[in-house]
Amino acid sequence: MTGRRAGSAVVAAVALALLVGGCGSDGEPAGGGEKKAGRSQPENPADGAELSGVWSARPTGQDYTLIIVGDSALMQWDKGQRGLCDGQVTTTGSVTEVVLQCAGDTEEGRDKGAIESADPKSMRVNWNGEFGSTSFTRVADAPAELPETPDDVPGLREALEKLPRGTHVPDELS
Repeated sequence: MTGRRAGSAVVAAVALALLVGGCGSDGEPAGGGEKKAGRSQPENPADGAELSGVWSARPTGQDYTLIIVGDSALMQWDKGQRGLCDGQVTTTGSVTEVVLQCAGDTEEGRDKGAIESADPKSMRVNWNGEFGSTSFTRVADAPAELPETPDDVPGLREALEKLPRGTHVPDELS
């Protein structure tokens, strides 16, 4: 699994370099030129957003920690292996999703979610199950590699403890 994570990190770094540096030019200055008429596509709420980071939410009074490093994701919603999920961040067309596989026999329902919005401080994920949307708050920068568990991120527990209680309450419960 470590090799896969390292490979994912390399792919993510190359993709980020292409996005930041640009991967071609049509000869037009950035932001200039006329817009071409045609079919409009909805904007991807995650476009341009840096999703890599450590995110926290408390949708049902229980802590959820979502760690995204490049295109890899890890979420813990319960202590122990039962509440540990890992997976990928994928983009298909205009939709960016977090797709997770949870350990053990769980009916958590947060195994696939579309990113509705994202900015440097917050991210909103609409889960495919009965849970609707969850608002996450960025609590730390992404580690260099995806950890085995959130407890492996230095200083994360302390950062979570410093957050005010109201920080994690999502819209559906407020």
